[in-house]
Amino acid sequence: MHLGRRTEEGYSIYWISLYVIIDTKAIWKGLNKMNRKELKKTLEELGIPEGAVSLTGEARPACISLKALRNNVWQVFFIEDFGIQSVSDLFDSEEDACKHVLQMVLGDLEYFQRQDVKDWYAKLLTDPEYIEFCRKLNENRK
Repeated sequence: MHLGRRTEEGYSIYWISLYVIIDTKAIWKGLNKMNRKELKKTLEELGIPEGAVSLTGEARPACISLKALRNNVWQVFFIEDFGIQSVSDLFDSEEDACKHVLQMVLGDLEYFQRQDVKDWYAKLLTDPEYIEFCRKLNENRK
């Protein structure tokens, strides 16, 4: 169950997500019982760059992140390029949180599948300045 969206201003917005149907088999397979392991497999099948999604809760710029909180609450958030968290959604199950991450990715599927975007994410993950920035960002979030 989607618990709501928390924006940078702190407002709670309830909304209906639209499913983007690109590859029906991959999407519906992904929308059945889903956990982080299944989501990771689906993202790989869709050709999503490794750095575009974090399933361990790590905060990285230009990345959709999924984090387990206390009491089986799950957070999905997006970090802007400069380390600012712009959107935060809370869910009461891993399955719902994973489905939400998949919906976010499917909403920008064409973008994530572009070769220049894949190359950009691959370069980021090996950039020492980016790695250090991510380390400091996560250290400050504890």
